[in-house]
Amino acid sequence: GIPLAEAIGDQLYLMEIDEALGEIRRQAGVDQFELIGMDACLMSHIEVFSALAPHARYAVVSQEVEPALGWAYTSFLSALTSNPDMTGADLGRQIVASYIQDDQRIVDDAARAEFLQRGSPFGSLLGGPSARQVATQLGQDITLTAVDLAAIPNVLTHLNSLAYALQTANQPAVAQARTYAQSFTSVFGGDVP
Repeated sequence: GIPLAEAIGDQLYLMEIDEALGEIRRQAGVDQFELIGMDACLMSHIEVFSALAPHARYAVVSQEVEPALGWAYTSFLSALTSNPDMTGADLGRQIVASYIQDDQRIVDDAARAEFLQRGSPFGSLLGGPSARQVATQLGQDITLTAVDLAAIPNVLTHLNSLAYALQTANQPAVAQARTYAQSFTSVFGGDVP
């Protein structure tokens, strides 16, 4: 019954995430999670932050598509094990800082060789690329951010003010300014602007 689902197929929608997080919090007796992380593509949007804000203090998400690796779990979970009292803000910083460069499939020579044998463009390099070369290549054009969700209501207020102001602005100038904004992968495919 969701029009978007009819167009692109059944996905996990924000209202379903909101309902699930609310139910999990209710069953667990948790007022709010310290951090919610989404190791998934295209999640760093104001709509996602708005859905997560009632459920957590912090979020870690990517605006763009993520490389095949995902997050460097060994690195940030080791830091959390060493310091289980780490705040959500500190854990979020650790997740972002370790992204790509600390992934075991990059820093471990055997794991990197196995990863590269599975169709990587690096596979043809003589002797194989170094960890730094792979991290540099995979780290191009990536995004990952940690967000203080308490700031989202204020961001929404200012975003709404901007939207209202743009309604009465010179529309050709607004359209021209839009051409300077960074664009990201479209969930609707390359043929849809």
